[in-house]
Amino acid sequence: WGFRFCHGRNFAGGTLEGVPAGPFVVVTHAPEVLGTSLAPGDLKAVVAEAEAGAGVGAFPSAVLHILAFKACRRAVKFGDPLSPAGMARLLHDLCACKFPFQCAHGRPTIYPFLCLGALRRMRHKLQGQTANNRVSLLTQALCVQQAAARDAQGP
Repeated sequence: WGFRFCHGRNFAGGTLEGVPAGPFVVVTHAPEVLGTSLAPGDLKAVVAEAEAGAGVGAFPSAVLHILAFKACRRAVKFGDPLSPAGMARLLHDLCACKFPFQCAHGRPTIYPFLCLGALRRMRHKLQGQTANNRVSLLTQALCVQQAAARDAQGP
């Protein structure tokens, strides 16, 4: 895995047009990360990171960028329908994450759907209710809060 290149004064038995006289390097193959090829120009960034010592024991930033892009592109998005089994699997997988509350780019991955203050204020209404009634009251409170949030955002 990596960049493949040729170097020297001649390439394939002759001089390269447009390449100044003297030593040169020609990138012949660029590596792929999950089906996305790094651009030959990414080699400059990899070399610069290695020279600066930033690349010791780390992935090149070009590789990390592709991994982050692919991770976000395939991720569950807000509003995606999930089955109960899918929700359980998602929560289980999030427990194994080092940073479960942000995506690979650092964006938040959680969405507040109920204000705890409102829940505390409803506590007296919930006491003594059946499970179905509690769910109904919480659903109503959630709908009211979401409508208020949409109204606050404006058109």
